[in-house]
Amino acid sequence: MILELQAIRHRFSNADWQLSLDRLVLNSGELLGIIGPNGAGKSTLLRIAAGLLTPKRGLVRLEGHDLSRIPRKNAARILGYLPQDLSWEYDLTVEALAGMGRYPYLNLLGTMSLSDLAAVQRSLRLSGMEDLKTRRLSQLSGGEKKRAFLASVLAQAPRALLLDEPTGALDLHHQVQIFSLLKKLAHTGSAVAVVTHDINLASLYSDKLLFLHGGKCLAWGEPRDVLVEEILHAAFGGVVLMNRHPEIDRPTLLPRILGSNNE
Repeated sequence: MILELQAIRHRFSNADWQLSLDRLVLNSGELLGIIGPNGAGKSTLLRIAAGLLTPKRGLVRLEGHDLSRIPRKNAARILGYLPQDLSWEYDLTVEALAGMGRYPYLNLLGTMSLSDLAAVQRSLRLSGMEDLKTRRLSQLSGGEKKRAFLASVLAQAPRALLLDEPTGALDLHHQVQIFSLLKKLAHTGSAVAVVTHDINLASLYSDKLLFLHGGKCLAWGEPRDVLVEEILHAAFGGVVLMNRHPEIDRPTLLPRILGSNNE
């Protein structure tokens, strides 16, 4: 167990809902997909798990220790976080941005060792940004920026990855590549949690799903147990149709055509 959230309760002052989660465990070797409609609390939960937001109640433990008491530089060697909304102050090259992920390991002079440089190159290769490493952020598309920031997180070489919409703005080819990479990282020992609105990709690649609705856990478990008619109807109403993927027999969803003559 790398990350554990216990008895989490949080409410924003201008919100009429409360995030309420009794317990969530993220284990090494596991890819957890966090899904649910807009406003369900997915990004809030991930920010709490990353230690960027302090809940009103509850505790986050990283490898058995209270996350709030771990120095940020030490925590960053274990825990990597990619936010949904990306921002940057300087127009860095992709390679320089990836290099920022090595901050937790740098010496007092801030210089990179050979192992640091190798980690940066590996992160560029894994994120598919090796050929664009000399480009500046201002020269990238939205999807390329997303992969550049992912490279920075991968360069940390964390044992746990918390990723908020890592495939947002990516084309289908790169969406599949990123989820395939995350599954490979998980199955080689990392712990990975991914917030995504793409329920189909979450179903196909996740080992477990956490389905949030209205700030509460609507369901948790394997995709086949979570993506069932009654749960989907409770969250989305009657706007989805259930299907099965022909290759691995996991649940997939299709949108209903509203307002058509076939209703």
